[in-house]
Amino acid sequence: MTAFLERARARGTAVLAGDFGRAYLPRNRLTPLAAYDVSGLSTLEGTDTKRATIWTPAGPGSGLRRVAGSLW
Repeated sequence: MTAFLERARARGTAVLAGDFGRAYLPRNRLTPLAAYDVSGLSTLEGTDTKRATIWTPAGPGSGLRRVAGSLW
């Protein structure tokens, strides 16, 4: 999946991916943009709140720019 996202980014697409902290996430190939605490299903997740991070592929050409503190 990471290769697909990197190809899309290289073609000028703004690529965003959300993750709840999976151990196998290739963090060395991603740049975090934002993080949020979200309500989880305690019976499935073992906790009421999970931290979700929004990522974009690392490197130049992410297709994102900051405008007045927001991502566009």
